[in-house]
Parts: sequence; C-alpha cells; structure tokens
Amino acid sequence: MLHFKSLVILMTLMLVACGNGSTGASGSVSAADIGAGLSAGDYEIRFSGSLSDGGPWDSERGPVSVFHNSYREQRARADFPGRQGVERSEGEGPYLLRIQRLISRDGQEAQYGRVDIQLPPHAQAGHSYPIRGRFYAEDGQAYAELVSPGHLRDSGHTGWRENGNIGRAPITGQLQIAEIGEVLSASFELQVADGPDHPSYAQVSGRVFQVPIESLESREGRTLRVPPPDRN
Repeated sequence: MLHFKSLVILMTLMLVACGNGSTGASGSVSAADIGAGLSAGDYEIRFSGSLSDGGPWDSERGPVSVFHNSYREQRARADFPGRQGVERSEGEGPYLLRIQRLISRDGQEAQYGRVDIQLPPHAQAGHSYPIRGRFYAEDGQAYAELVSPGHLRDSGHTGWRENGNIGRAPITGQLQIAEIGEVLSASFELQVADGPDHPSYAQVSGRVFQVPIESLESREGRTLRVPPPDRN
C-alpha cells in the first residue's frame, strides 16, 4: 500500500516534469496510485498552517461530490486576467469537485467549510493542470475556493473566504487527473498565500478515488449552498 506522503512526493516529481501549461500537461499517475488505500467513492484531505481539519461534515449529502458546473466567466479588468464562460453540458463538463468538512481557522471552533476545485473545460485523464484562485485564473485554468460561513467572535458572525481575490491571500496549486468520465479519480495540492509568514498561510492536499459524477438531471432543483450549523 502506497502511503499518502509517498504519493504526494511522487506526484510532485511528476508535476515538476509535466510543466504548468494552462491546457494541461501529460502525466502518468494512475487511478490505482491515487486510490491506494481508498474505496471507490472515497477521498482523503489534509490541512496545515492556519487551517486544520475538524472532521467530516454530517449532512444528508456526501462529504465529497463531483457535478456539472458552469465554468464562470470573469469580467475583463486590468487587474484580472479574465476568462471565457463555458456552459455545462451532459457528459462533457465542465465539472466541480467539492469536499465538505468541518474546518478550524487558527485553532478556533471548527465550522462547516468546503474546498471547491473547478476543473478546467475539457479536462482530460492523464493530465495535470495549474490551479489559481477563482479571481486570478486565466482562461482555461482550473481554479479553487476555500469557503466557510465563519466563526463566532465578539463582533459576531464574520466568515472567511479565500479565493485569490484582490487584498486576500492568493491560491496556487496543481491538479492531477487520473480518470474522468462516469467517475473522477484525481489528486490536488493547494497553497494559500505566498509563504509561512503570511497570517493566512495554509496548505491543503487531497485525493478522490472513483467518485461518481452526478448527472445534470440529479442536480435539478438542488442548491449548492449548505446552511451553517445551528449556533443556538
């Protein structure tokens, strides 16, 4: 059984060799490598730095899901690279990978949070893709968001959101896709902020193995929002 840390090292070496092109670079990590120690439909995720894992989110929805999601258009601005929107289509994507967990920020009480990774349009198996924050992804790039309803503080419900927006910690990373079609097997590494000296610095790594991709029909009438836990 391949230990997760060994897998991460292997992936890193391969990603360095693959390059960082926005259209994807060929790789050779297999679904079997990514799925070592996992059952079909399962996942693994790790947090370090300012973020820590508070455990699985207890919900009627599964903690990990992959579904059709429109590739959002970013309005052209001088300080944003901009990208073209791509509408979702059955069997062709684009797709969003979502992992729901209880996440703690700087040791505070764990709250519902999620890690969203928007796969690039026409994502292919056997390719690696650079990841940016949602507001800084260039056309065709994968992008990520870390979201939580927030934590209770003296000032009330404040919330936090890390998406690479102006004035917030940038997100960079890599996505490796081993298989995509009816299921997704992939691994990813994200870094929030430029280095450990930044107060929001965090590292998030994970892998998903043969997670079914939900059909468009199954998403009809369902909202992507999940309410925060009852605070009473």
